[in-house]
Amino acid sequence: MNKKIYLWLTCLVLLLSFLGCEAGLPTSPEGLPVISYFRATPEYISIGESSILSWDVHVAGLTAHQTLTVVIHFEIGIPEGNAVGRVGTLEVHPEATTVYKLTASVGGNSVSKSVIVFLGL
Repeated sequence: MNKKIYLWLTCLVLLLSFLGCEAGLPTSPEGLPVISYFRATPEYISIGESSILSWDVHVAGLTAHQTLTVVIHFEIGIPEGNAVGRVGTLEVHPEATTVYKLTASVGGNSVSKSVIVFLGL
């Protein structure tokens, strides 16, 4: 009888431990932005063609008095910053291979991710 109780208790502890896990989900401290993805499609283009930048940013525990700022910088020549939404797309027409940097900020917390659009002949 003691073996059955021990087995049931072990199964119960394992089940409760499993239910408390959030495996595979991106986690961050509250208030820190997370860039789920930032990509260029296609990454390789020819002169005169365009690429689509797409992104998704989220923040756990964002309060009403906090502001999420998302900016895309074009890192060629003088960097320009374009404020964009939390989720979106932007068609770009680079004239040379260009690095695009997405920066998401809340207060003093910020994260960045870059993609490159390669320009061929």
